[in-house]
Amino acid sequence: MNSRSLFLHSQRLMAVVENAVSSLNDAQELIEHLTRLGERHLAMSVTEKHLKVGKPFCRHGDRNDLEK
Repeated sequence: MNSRSLFLHSQRLMAVVENAVSSLNDAQELIEHLTRLGERHLAMSVTEKHLKVGKPFCRHGDRNDLEK
């Protein structure tokens, strides 16, 4: 990934974070944002292996992972 690609990805990432934070009081809107995000990642064939750095935040229910 070149520096331009990394920069553009960081801009998209911050937009996702902004959308998520602004939707915290509206569960349905937050679910819709995250669902669309997941659909875009599936379309790009992103796998759990690609998300290894963020893995504790991408899993459901296993809070023990946060302590590792």
